[in-house]
Amino acid sequence: MSQQFSHFLMSCTMMIITAMMLVMPLVVGLVAPSDTVTEWSYLFSGIAVCQLVTILAFLALCNSKPRRWTSVGNVLRVTVIERL
Repeated sequence: MSQQFSHFLMSCTMMIITAMMLVMPLVVGLVAPSDTVTEWSYLFSGIAVCQLVTILAFLALCNSKPRRWTSVGNVLRVTVIERL
């Protein structure tokens, strides 16, 4: 899919990263208000679990084979047919 839409996919990725950078200080303030080792261990464990879940979802749902509609020839053919 990134053959034609890499700029859009990268923009979405960067928006998610930016949102996380804005939200993480709030999460740290809620989870570790006293800055104890136990609170930070909960925070790091929670982040690790979130990363593990998203990585497993990525591995389960993604495919490296390009879809039929991502090749340039098919996109042009679909565009011509839609105009008719």
